[in-house]
Amino acid sequence: MSLSTLYTNLNRISYRMWCFLGLAVCGLCYFFMHDTFYLYHVDNAWEVAKTYYYIKLGITEDVLFRSIDAPDRIQLFCKGFYFLLGNTLELFGWTKSNALWFSSFFLWLTSLVWFFILRSLHFSKKVAGTFSFLMLLYPAFFSAAHLARADTLALCAASFGFLLFIHRRYILACFVVMVAFEFHVMGSIGAFYILAFVLDQRKYFFSKKNLALKVLTQCLIGVLLGSIYYYIMHMDVLSFELLHTILSIKKQMPNPLKNYLISYFIHDRWFVHIFEFFVIVVSIRFFIFRKLYQNNSFVGTFMLVLIVSSFITQRPNKHYMVFAFPAFLLAIVYTFESMKRTKELVATSLVLIFSVNAYLYIQNRNYDFEKLTKEIQLHTPKKNQVIVGMPDNWFGAVGREFYPIYHSVTYLYDLDFPEIYLIKNDYISRHSKNYKPLVSYYLTHYNCRPTHQIDAGENRNVEIFDCSRNPKLDLSRKATLQ
Repeated sequence: MSLSTLYTNLNRISYRMWCFLGLAVCGLCYFFMHDTFYLYHVDNAWEVAKTYYYIKLGITEDVLFRSIDAPDRIQLFCKGFYFLLGNTLELFGWTKSNALWFSSFFLWLTSLVWFFILRSLHFSKKVAGTFSFLMLLYPAFFSAAHLARADTLALCAASFGFLLFIHRRYILACFVVMVAFEFHVMGSIGAFYILAFVLDQRKYFFSKKNLALKVLTQCLIGVLLGSIYYYIMHMDVLSFELLHTILSIKKQMPNPLKNYLISYFIHDRWFVHIFEFFVIVVSIRFFIFRKLYQNNSFVGTFMLVLIVSSFITQRPNKHYMVFAFPAFLLAIVYTFESMKRTKELVATSLVLIFSVNAYLYIQNRNYDFEKLTKEIQLHTPKKNQVIVGMPDNWFGAVGREFYPIYHSVTYLYDLDFPEIYLIKNDYISRHSKNYKPLVSYYLTHYNCRPTHQIDAGENRNVEIFDCSRNPKLDLSRKATLQ
């Protein structure tokens, strides 16, 4: 069959049928990729552990990944996220799977919010529906739905605040954006959504006498109420000096690019996102050269404002792309609909997204994280003994004293444990810069007895060691530390 014949046959499939096929692909992707889209990610244990300590012990500190004297150990954001996620996990169980479903749920809710946003901005049902559907599948969003981070919750709140502003509920809109900001510092993106709308509708806001002042006054009231909410949430630890320090640290990630729009496309999973890059470039090209901005100025304004916002935040965290991608997705969908090519956009997106996810599934299909977690619990029977392992091993040590092998945890050598359980995860060792030296240190300075080996699938072996301090090597250990 020639390519032209294949294209003709595919073109005969109606847009509605592609949508039904899309829903099927969407269901398959969320079901089969739930535990396999990311084989491992440090943020899953990082965020759920902080949630656990907050809900169970009332501790608002990063206990696992920050040293006692670290200035950003105290958490001045995300308490609302910890409350919602923690109570959800209290109900359904403290598992990574349940935490991922929590993130997925808020992405689905965000997709619905954006349908109403676009309809409120007078986009057609086809544009709004296509946008909302593709939001569920495009990697920028799909990735966020498969991480136990606050991103989808903050995006949902910021988007809802934007919807309220469009409907002239200015006080409530700005209050909700402040709540989003507390969920995650990037929840402030809601303010840029609103700014883009105001700039696009500047004739309305600035042509009527005193209207701009009235709107500004109501927004300031909303911000004030949001600030009071933020203060109440963090009044036990809040200081402006600490807040400034933490915000400064969040900008100082070790990456010279200083922009998540760039880092998103060049990290080690670039192949997942590369087609998004080409679709964005093609869409922008047609949007500009066909002067589509003359038909709807909001699309271009929205995109420009969010591009500028990425330089203001100055943090090259690739996960932040989820907050800016609504602008790019809107440009994509609007451009293709203007060219009467929405069906081709949906079809191409489905084929490419399904292909990438199928590849990842084949790579990770036999990985059984639930089995790994249960066997860690079973084969570390001494409940008072410290467990040292990769961050994901925390899910097998919930409620126990656990220390992660991670490059920010530099103080482990200073802790003189009499006994530990050491969990080796060589298959994910590349994710932690200090994995090899730390594991080697324990194996040489402790008497370590292998007690169990777990096959987590595809020869991904996990070894558990019961280790006790070797008093004959005390002097050697101290010499190593010096």
